[in-house]
Amino acid sequence: MINNSRHPIDLETLTRYLTSQKPDIFEAPLTLKQFGFGQSNPSYQIIDAKDRKYVLRKQPPGTLVSKSAHRVDREYHMIKAISSTGKVPVPEVYLLCQDKSIIGSDFYIMNFVSGRIFHDPRIPSLSAKDRNECWASAITTLANLHSLDPSKIGLPNSFTKNLSSHYPRQVVTLNKVHEAQAQVTDSKTGKVLGPIPNFDTLIEFIKTHTPPERVGIVHGDYKIDNLVSISRIVLVIF
Repeated sequence: MINNSRHPIDLETLTRYLTSQKPDIFEAPLTLKQFGFGQSNPSYQIIDAKDRKYVLRKQPPGTLVSKSAHRVDREYHMIKAISSTGKVPVPEVYLLCQDKSIIGSDFYIMNFVSGRIFHDPRIPSLSAKDRNECWASAITTLANLHSLDPSKIGLPNSFTKNLSSHYPRQVVTLNKVHEAQAQVTDSKTGKVLGPIPNFDTLIEFIKTHTPPERVGIVHGDYKIDNLVSISRIVLVIF
């Protein structure tokens, strides 16, 4: 097990798996350390014997409250499909593993990209000119992402069925997540969390104010610290 990690991984098992699956990409020995960020899905940097760097993204350990959350397989397939278009800069992905006997949960591997990550949206470290260019690049990247037709970029069939029913499906998903979370017990107080106040009112409002739909791709958490700045290019991280 690695020691400098909040979510330990059996490095020997991982090394055997990666070097057998992708011997041209991974060469033992490997080193592994967990990033300080990536709270939703724990993320790690891998460095192989040739000093090549990669990122491992995995589901968190334990029982997941929602089946729709922490879908690293969804991240993998989306990045792979988007990369094939050449219109939106994303890391290269190498493999998806859903064999839980390897590290205990689903994970995928992508290329490690060196660059700057800005955690303060004001980006005080940049000049006004560079700051404007950085945000303009972020907006252009998002617009290019929205311009993609999800039915034409090679996504699995399960991703592209029912593309015209986004809002109704989101309402169903919200209800399921809400119901599951309402049953969770607070570890400190021992009390059941219960429903979110006025949640039913919110859902009813969404149902009665559903706008016309246009099928496209959106980023679920598009913000400056989920992007990597490389020179004057913004790289999307999913």
